[in-house]
Amino acid sequence: MADEFKEFDESGAVLGPGSHPHNAGVEAARTRVAVRSALERSNASDAAISTGVFANMGFEQADLHSGRRLLQKHIASMPMEERVHLANEKLPGTDILALNDPGKVLAIVREALGPLPEDPAQIDAEIAATRKRMRDDAKGYFADDRAQLRYRELVRRRGEHRE
Repeated sequence: MADEFKEFDESGAVLGPGSHPHNAGVEAARTRVAVRSALERSNASDAAISTGVFANMGFEQADLHSGRRLLQKHIASMPMEERVHLANEKLPGTDILALNDPGKVLAIVREALGPLPEDPAQIDAEIAATRKRMRDDAKGYFADDRAQLRYRELVRRRGEHRE
């Protein structure tokens, strides 16, 4: 019968013998749940936003899936505190989550892609290096969403410089 009666403190943690809370790991679990639920809420409009963001960057529909995977991997690689902040961040003066803002998503994608060269010679050099990787390690290249998106963006930029 003693198992049926449980005491709780104000945070909802179960109190055991001597009223010591048994909440080891509860805060980390709450944080994980908060991040997961915020990211799930942001996924409701993810496809529409991602399509718009990638179109604004000049990416095409073919880039959408690799771009979304890159975005998800980049967010997952952030420190937990940064992910929690990002998941709960709201646009100023609104209740809209920042992850639902195309500008914020675009900034994260640009961060994930890393700095892209502006100089035509540097663009050509990186394109050549990427093509060499395509020949030498096709499987690795096609598994690397970041490399594919960088390559496509570099090819676009090279075309802009030649026009």
